[in-house]
Amino acid sequence: MSVSRILTIVALGVLITISLTTFWDLARQSSGRTITIYGYSAMEEPLKNEVIPAFQEWYRQTHGEEVEFVTAFAGSGHLFNQIRAGAPAQVAIFATEIEPTKLMEDGLITTDWRTFPGNGTFALTVAVILTRDGNPENIKSFDDLGNNGVDVLLPDPTTSGGAQWAILALYGSAFLNGTGIPSDGGTEPAAKLLKRVINNASSLPESARKALTQFGLGYGDALLTYENDALVDIAKGLDYEIIMPQSTIAIEPKVVIIDANIGEEDAALVEEFMDFLWGTEAQEAMAKHHFRVVDQTVFRRHATNFQKVDSPFTIDDLGGWDEASTQIIEGAWREAQRD
Repeated sequence: MSVSRILTIVALGVLITISLTTFWDLARQSSGRTITIYGYSAMEEPLKNEVIPAFQEWYRQTHGEEVEFVTAFAGSGHLFNQIRAGAPAQVAIFATEIEPTKLMEDGLITTDWRTFPGNGTFALTVAVILTRDGNPENIKSFDDLGNNGVDVLLPDPTTSGGAQWAILALYGSAFLNGTGIPSDGGTEPAAKLLKRVINNASSLPESARKALTQFGLGYGDALLTYENDALVDIAKGLDYEIIMPQSTIAIEPKVVIIDANIGEEDAALVEEFMDFLWGTEAQEAMAKHHFRVVDQTVFRRHATNFQKVDSPFTIDDLGGWDEASTQIIEGAWREAQRD
């Protein structure tokens, strides 16, 4: 064997040794704790861009240890189906309380999120109407979405928590008559409004985020959506206008622990992350992404970024989630579709 060939083999051996050493060094450096989070679509940007990096830095400074995150974002219905089928989510943020309630019934959740601050809500928003610049259809209320010729875009309630909130906003605005007091006509005005709006709905995308994307592509005259999502797009320079109805619903997402997927060694870490969500740094991050945060000191610093809601109402004003999901989402909405 020639000297040059021997030198080449030796050199390759050195390179391989260096590469393997570097690989294992990097593996050791990147090894650490891991949290797996599933969140509904509107949570993607604030969590990935702000909250998670802030927690990682805080944990590094506090514990001298790295924390990795595995994340997945989609409509609440999709997240629910994946977790129920065995997806390894340890923390989940749902747009509504319907999904975690079912997961608790299944035994996947044992820690009651209602024992957390704000009953499990660390940031909220409201249902609004998004129109093209100048509001060419002159839409001023949820009732106007039922006018002849108005093409309404809203997501599909079978897969989207945002759609379920939109239905509740429509129904509640008519049922409570903008005063918090049930209409003299009972549920009839609300049922009629749902029917008029569904007749105008040309598309039912699977998530609130996909509905917003379709609206950006030119579909629809008006979109029922989350206020925070609408504000994000307007901040990007898109020519939209937010119509704040005189009466609309407060949208209260729920963050939950999927106990079935958490081992004893991860419990303290997950608990620290949950506590972090209600801390000032995370609250500022959520406010920066146009959520109405629950820390009132932080919210007051950002209050001028939000329109006033004259007559807000909550899910409790509609009887709570059990009643609202059965009578309105599964009842009145399905009836409006069948007629």
